[in-house]
Amino acid sequence: MRWLLSFAKEVVQSAAASVAANELVRLLPSLDHDLEVLRTTLLTTRLRVDKAEQWRFKNPHFDQLLMQLKAAFYDAEDLIAEFDYVELQQKIEGGHASLLLSSPLDFVKNLISRAPDKVRQYQRRLDDAATALEKVIVDLNFRDEPKRSDVLRRRQTGSFVTEPEVFGRDEEREKVIALLLRPGGESGRTSNSESVPAKRIKRDNVSVLPIVGIGGMGKTTLAQVVFNDPRVRHYFETRIWICVSEIFDVKRLTKEVINNVDLSHQTDGKNSSWSRDSNVEEVLLVLERCVGMRTKWKWEKFYAPMRNGYRGSMILTTTGRPADSFWEFFKIRAFGYGNEKVDQELESIAKKIATKLKGTPLAAKTVGGLLKEKMDAKHWRSIMNSEMWKLRQGENDIFPALQLSYQYLPPHLKRCFAICSIFPKDHEIDEVSLIELWLAQGFVTSEDNMLPEDVATRYLSELTSRSFLRLSNPTKKYYVIHNLMHDLA
Repeated sequence: MRWLLSFAKEVVQSAAASVAANELVRLLPSLDHDLEVLRTTLLTTRLRVDKAEQWRFKNPHFDQLLMQLKAAFYDAEDLIAEFDYVELQQKIEGGHASLLLSSPLDFVKNLISRAPDKVRQYQRRLDDAATALEKVIVDLNFRDEPKRSDVLRRRQTGSFVTEPEVFGRDEEREKVIALLLRPGGESGRTSNSESVPAKRIKRDNVSVLPIVGIGGMGKTTLAQVVFNDPRVRHYFETRIWICVSEIFDVKRLTKEVINNVDLSHQTDGKNSSWSRDSNVEEVLLVLERCVGMRTKWKWEKFYAPMRNGYRGSMILTTTGRPADSFWEFFKIRAFGYGNEKVDQELESIAKKIATKLKGTPLAAKTVGGLLKEKMDAKHWRSIMNSEMWKLRQGENDIFPALQLSYQYLPPHLKRCFAICSIFPKDHEIDEVSLIELWLAQGFVTSEDNMLPEDVATRYLSELTSRSFLRLSNPTKKYYVIHNLMHDLA
C-alpha cells in the first residue's frame, strides 16, 4: 500500500502533525510490508480453499478445519477492506494528510495503531489453519480429483424459461386440473403412482387437494404448472400462492390469504372468512410445503374461517411422502430428448447411478446434468464410483448426490452458491440484489469484453441450469434455493 508511505511522508511535513500523529508514522513502513504479505497470503489461501473443496465431505474434521480457514480468510479480507476505505477517502479528499488528520484522526489512529497486531494475528490464523489442513490432507492420503476444466465444458444456457420443465407428469397434471375444475368436489384419485396420490377432499364449501412426495420429488413444479395453466387461470378469479415453510403460522397464513383476496378483515386475523357476502368468486389457494397438514389442530384452526367460502374454491397443498421409480425422467436428464438410441455402456452405467438417487427429481436433475456434460464412459464411471456415495445416508437421503454435483462446480460458482445460505429457507432473492452481493464479495472474475454484471448474470444462469437455484418468479426475476440445496450450502 504505497499510499501509507506517502501518507507518512506528508504527515511529517504537515502542520497538522502532532506527537500522536508522528507516533503513527513510525509504525507505517513495517505495517505497509505486513499488509502486502497478508494480501499475498489471501491470494494463496483462496487457491488453497478452492482446491480443498473437493475433499470437503470426506471427513467431518477436515470440513471443520476448512471452515476455520475460510473464517480467517474473511476476517483478513475485512481488515484489508478497512485500509482500502481509508485509501479511497484520501484520494477523494485530495490526498492531503492534513485532511485525514483533522476530523477522522481518531479513526485513522485507531486503525493504524491496532493494525500491526491485528495483521500479525490474522497472518498466524491463516498460516496455522492452512498447516492443519495440509496435515490432514497428507494423513488421510487425499488425492486430487480430475480437474473440472478437463472434465466438463460450460453448459450452454439460454434465456430464462417462463414455465418449469415437467417430464412424465402430463397425466398427473391433467388429473389434478380436472379435480380442481370439477364442480361439486367429487372425490377422485389423480394417479396410480404414490408420488402424487392426490384426492380432492370435500369439506363444507372449500375442498382440499394434497400433492404428496418426498423432498425433491417435484411437487412444487407440478403445483406451479397447474397454478399457471390457462384453464385454471380462467376458472379461478383469485389465485393465491403461499409458501408455508418450516413453521405453520396460522396467524401469518390467514393474514396473507385475506390480504390477497382483498377482503375487509380484523388485523389479528380472527373471525375472518371467505364470506358469501364478499364479491370473491372461486378462489384457488396453494400452500407449498404444508407441514401443517401433519399438525391437525393447527390445520383445523387455519381452515375453520374458510368453511363459508364459495362452493368451488380449492386449497391445493404440497407435503411429504416416499418416492417411486423415475428412470425415464433421469434418462432424459442424462441423455437429453430424442434418446431412443443411446450408447449401451453409458445406459448401463446410468441405470446403476439411478439406483443411488432415491427416486427424486432434484437428484436426477443435478446428477443427470452432470453426466450430460460429457458423454464419456470414463467420466460417467468416475461419478458412479465416487466416494460420495459411501457417505452415511438414510433411506430417502439424496444428500450424497447433491454433494457430488456441488463438487463438480467450478470454484467461482461454489462461492456464489455457498453465500446464498445467508438467506432464510424459502426466501425469494431478487436477481439484482444477488448479483450486487456477488460483486461486493469479489466472487465475479473479470473477463475480456464483458462487464462484471454480465459475467455475474451468466453465473446465475449456470447455477439455475444446474438446479442449484430455481427461478420462482420469471416476471420479477426472483430466485429461491431448494431446502436440500440450502442445507448443502
